Amino acid sequence: MIFDKWPGPGEMSPGEEWEYAHNIERDARRDDERVVKCLIDLDGPTGQEGELSTFDQRGRELRRMLREAQERVGKSDADRMRWLLRFASPGEGTVEDLQYEILAFAVPPTARFVPCGVYWTTGELVFFPIELYAWVRSGLHGLKDSIVEGRPFEWSVNAHRSHHFTWLDGRLVDRPSVDELDLTEDRFKAQVCSVLISQGHRVRLCQNCDRFFVGHKRQTYCTAKCSNIKRTKRYRERHPERIPEQRRKAHVRKQQRLHGDRVNVRKNVRRRPRGAKP
Repeated sequence: MIFDKWPGPGEMSPGEEWEYAHNIERDARRDDERVVKCLIDLDGPTGQEGELSTFDQRGRELRRMLREAQERVGKSDADRMRWLLRFASPGEGTVEDLQYEILAFAVPPTARFVPCGVYWTTGELVFFPIELYAWVRSGLHGLKDSIVEGRPFEWSVNAHRSHHFTWLDGRLVDRPSVDELDLTEDRFKAQVCSVLISQGHRVRLCQNCDRFFVGHKRQTYCTAKCSNIKRTKRYRERHPERIPEQRRKAHVRKQQRLHGDRVNVRKNVRRRPRGAKP
């Protein structure tokens, strides 16, 4: 059944009407699932000047979002290593932000083109970060458990990727092929290997909270807070007899800040429960 125009009332039988409506719904569903492959040129414009088609507007929006994601990920190997450790932590960012950050991380910091795929009707990115998140998290957790438990572990990474070098605007650039959009995972894994090789000697496990961090020189704690917690714990273990008096002095200082230096802070005396033998 083929119609060159929209059929009018009474021109179709009930069976033909059902078939016609079914075909329209099927075509609409195909449009929803249709994927557009594109290369985002990060050197292109991001503004909304002039009359732009819907697709051009979406391209500029993707370019703007990717540039912002690049700023969050960072361009140095140390910053990208810190982002990778944050990426493996639960509750970091929204799904949409992680999608753009993965695309930004999956190419070198100096790359001009970022390949991606979007749905034709909604303009949303095709892939979801949950699989890469689980992969990074399992690898880092395996390494951490091997340190804590003293057992051997290797995080094996297999990333297959190709390069396409071309001369563009007076410089040599690596321009990915739009036919390789399914290799976003491989590009991401290749960059994981790159930052681990570059910054692996600086990755350390915090001795207080058991979290990986990028250390500097002889740094052994991820933050000053973790360092203070550990030092306080060691001091209390070595000098338990000093703790009550130090707590009292801290209480006295607090009361003096609240009520003045002449305040009289009494020392609490523990009384025996009524009926207890001396």
